[in-house]
Amino acid sequence: MNKIFTLILFFCGLNLVNAQSLTITPSDSIYITAVDSDQFTTINGLIFLHNNQPDSIIVRWHLASDTVPTGWSILFCDNNNCYQLPTAPKVSSPIAPGDSIDLHAEFSPACIAGNGTMRIGTTIERASDDSVLESHIFTYQATVTNACPAGINNINSDLISLFPNPTSNELSITGLAYGHSVVIEVLDLQGRLISSQSIIAGNQLSLSVSWLTTGLYLLKITDAQSNQTSVKRFSKL
Repeated sequence: MNKIFTLILFFCGLNLVNAQSLTITPSDSIYITAVDSDQFTTINGLIFLHNNQPDSIIVRWHLASDTVPTGWSILFCDNNNCYQLPTAPKVSSPIAPGDSIDLHAEFSPACIAGNGTMRIGTTIERASDDSVLESHIFTYQATVTNACPAGINNINSDLISLFPNPTSNELSITGLAYGHSVVIEVLDLQGRLISSQSIIAGNQLSLSVSWLTTGLYLLKITDAQSNQTSVKRFSKL
């Protein structure tokens, strides 16, 4: 009887250690309500992970599902980079004992009201041998009210693609109206202008971004003939 009781305590102790391998703050689900005041508005959701293990850990994550209104753009960031929701799993850099990272969702509504949800599947693994300590689904939900100034016309962002994204040298742009004169502007995340150029749109445009420092940027495209705009994000490696 004593042996059985000792085994029960042993396995309970293992479960308690595993349960405490990670602290999640504020929780595994984030619900955000925001007003979109201009086409550069970003709605952010942060879930912080604190490593309680005596060993370094990594976070292996993938997009489980996303549902957002047409015209929204979304990014997800770990402590390596920000991504436009890749289908292939991504892995964070190691998180040392006692350190924290945040898994960061970004919604860009582009003056379109609605509800958006992003669900990220994760496994928390020991960095030394990839052994799984915990598994979670993190949910990020944004409810956005549109308060953008009247008169902003948006190009259908679904038709416009940027690739590769992230990129280190060239950014290719497709989906523009062939033969139209367009103004292409690179801005920082606060909407400050970094560069601007006018181009006649073809089937595909190439934009050199090798001179930019590493980080996230906005690409604003304005069709001079229709006076419509589209704003998309890209990551410079």
